[in-house]
Amino acid sequence: MVILSFVCYIRNSQSRKDALADLLYSMTENEVPKYGELIRPDYEVYGIDLSRYQTDINWDSLSVNYNPVNDKSVKKQTWFKKDISFIFIKATQGRRVDRTYDEKRGEAKKRNYLCGAYHVFEPDTFVYAQAENFIEKAKLDTKDLPPVLDIENNKIGYPLDEYRKNVLKWLTIVESRLGVKPIIYVSDHCKRNVFNTPEFNKYQFWLARYFNDPPLSSDDWVFWQYTKTGYVHGLKGDVDISVFNGSKEDLIDWSEAQWQAQQTDAESDQTASGE
Repeated sequence: MVILSFVCYIRNSQSRKDALADLLYSMTENEVPKYGELIRPDYEVYGIDLSRYQTDINWDSLSVNYNPVNDKSVKKQTWFKKDISFIFIKATQGRRVDRTYDEKRGEAKKRNYLCGAYHVFEPDTFVYAQAENFIEKAKLDTKDLPPVLDIENNKIGYPLDEYRKNVLKWLTIVESRLGVKPIIYVSDHCKRNVFNTPEFNKYQFWLARYFNDPPLSSDDWVFWQYTKTGYVHGLKGDVDISVFNGSKEDLIDWSEAQWQAQQTDAESDQTASGE
């Protein structure tokens, strides 16, 4: 009754809304209340993915904010805040390019974000052309996150064996040219039902699952996209938000290890062949 009376009393005043936010914050001892934008308190490293649909970005203000009372007029000092640590940017789709990629990549790198690029796969487009298009546009190097193949779904109804074969072809081409295994972005459901065959065991996954619980298909996922309707300070509209399965230091080490693994394998092959 005391809390209810307090809520009724502060309902209409901005300063009182701030007081309510502070009250909720203190009551939960930094646990996330069941209101407003969600963060995932079990994870500390947050990231976003961007494409041409995100414009007018305030690059110096990017953070995942949680509003305890679900009211955008509440002062941001009372919000939970998680800084953005990594950014994946759309480079290509099929044979097409995202014309905002270069600018976004430049702004992200200028601010020392861990930056990566992704390609949206089109099953009805010549795979080699798709791979070459991505390689040419993305311009990735060993300081970047590994490349990502974004697989939305099998829209055209290809037989699964042929679909998997074409996906593997893209992955193999990009890996051989860039010297690093790509990450596969796919829904948790699709991972369980389409990419559950042995040839995909060597790849690491960025999984989309829009529920409170982490992906069900694997315990060793690398990235989890937990919402496509998130609110990120510095961006307008709904935003995809993901978490990394580890600390910021783990993410840096993991990314460097992906690039080094291919170099080590190549050196081992040369030694074995006597070169």
